[in-house]
Amino acid sequence: MAKRFIQVTKGDKTIYRKEKNTLSIDEFKAMQKGSKRKRSNYREADIQKELCKYVRLKYPNSLFNCDCSGLNLSRTQAGQAKAMRSGKGFPDFVLYESIFNRNCYPGKSVLYHALFIEIKKEGESIYTIRKVDAKTGKPTYASPHIAEQMAMIEKLKIKGYYACFGIGLAECMNIVDNYMNGEI
Repeated sequence: MAKRFIQVTKGDKTIYRKEKNTLSIDEFKAMQKGSKRKRSNYREADIQKELCKYVRLKYPNSLFNCDCSGLNLSRTQAGQAKAMRSGKGFPDFVLYESIFNRNCYPGKSVLYHALFIEIKKEGESIYTIRKVDAKTGKPTYASPHIAEQMAMIEKLKIKGYYACFGIGLAECMNIVDNYMNGEI
């Protein structure tokens, strides 16, 4: 692993930057060994932080953003943040990278414009029971909040984005890798 990373010292801080896109999920997990929390006890905010670290290391030229929902905002700040959003249920993580369909000829055609992931902690369920509602023919979600998030994911898909739920850190990292490799 030492051969794949460059040690960079900035002031009194030492960071490790990768040479090429060679960081695997197992290597990233090994780097995070000193974490205070067990991996299965991560909150959504912890998963967001770890996913950001992972993307920053593996894809250093990529642009991404995370939602601030994990922060403890005052009532005034929460109201201001709400006023600056287009609606409820917006996904937690956004990766601003276009993925091209390489099978198109001539040239390249955009397959997806960005990746949106709604992050859930390990073991959390999206559906109450994996059955469809008899009246509407749609799946029954675990809560009205998850139903709002699924509605937003569907809106994003219609707009040409790849959007999905990611349950746990490992699944979120796999989604990012598959997206960046064009394996979606």
